[in-house]
Amino acid sequence: MAFSQNDTIPPFPPFEEVKPEYPGGEMALYQFISANLDYPDNASRKGIQGTVYTQFFIDEEGNVIEPTIVRALTLNLMPRRCGL
Repeated sequence: MAFSQNDTIPPFPPFEEVKPEYPGGEMALYQFISANLDYPDNASRKGIQGTVYTQFFIDEEGNVIEPTIVRALTLNLMPRRCGL
């Protein structure tokens, strides 16, 4: 379909933008993370704390796919695999 300068381009139909949200909201997300966090025993005993960077994708159904740890504190705290 081609338009000339005199043609009026039809507007897009209105749509509502829906931002992604964890089922149950942000507090439910924090509760899920807290219940499923696997803190290494040796790190806990030694008082090791810090930030671990992760990467993952969310598919169309909302499932976490390909979770990986991008950066951990030390190599010996790096799990063999990152499973959520």
